[in-house]
Amino acid sequence: MSQEIFLRNKRFSDINPLLMGSERCAPNHSYGPATREYYLIHYVVSGCGRFFAENETYDVKAGKIFIIRPYEVTTYTADRTNPWHYIWVGFNGEIAKMLDDIKIPVLPYRENTFLDLLSCDKNNMREETVVSKLFEIISNIFDDEGETARYEQLAYDFISSNYMRHIKIEEIAGQLGVNRQYLSRLFKAQYGLTMQDFLIKTRINYAERLLKKGYSVAESAYMVGYEDVFNFSKMFKKHKGLSPSKINGTVI
Repeated sequence: MSQEIFLRNKRFSDINPLLMGSERCAPNHSYGPATREYYLIHYVVSGCGRFFAENETYDVKAGKIFIIRPYEVTTYTADRTNPWHYIWVGFNGEIAKMLDDIKIPVLPYRENTFLDLLSCDKNNMREETVVSKLFEIISNIFDDEGETARYEQLAYDFISSNYMRHIKIEEIAGQLGVNRQYLSRLFKAQYGLTMQDFLIKTRINYAERLLKKGYSVAESAYMVGYEDVFNFSKMFKKHKGLSPSKINGTVI
């Protein structure tokens, strides 16, 4: 038995709900392989099943969600003896893209927010109410995802905010209370470059902006955390392919 709730596409920019509903699946009921142009989250109310995504198989039981992202090819199948009942919601928007950072698309979900979604059908502000619930769902997902899933983001944010200081990678690991090698592996896996390379890249990119605004090479170097102008010039040329003095005062 399935229930679909009609939603109007109001084209909200942050989170834009597109469709939602619930289904009590028959044994072995399967959907897919399929792909979509939006994000889709299923919350399993009862029962269990299997979720297949990106060549991985996940066993999903009651109290868990599985996340489908745009253009991922997925299949999901209800259990033969204990088929699942799930609630689903599809949406897009800028904030929805945060879900791209989730490494494992099956997560426990401790809130009853999905149950609240079904009551939105009786609300004159249906789409707006669903938006508020989606904000809550995404917030809960990142609250519950676990400490290890947040370390690399914290390191990224720390570097982005403190690149102009004389910071060291050991300092970042110390601030987070984790082993440097462990943090480095998490960061590299998430962002594709080391923390040191990200620090250098961030400094050089900001320095380029300052140079284009007319600041001298020495001023730009100092403002992005370099005390040695020669070393700054060397790193700038390595990353940008030309010396900082050739950018200073010019528009490229």
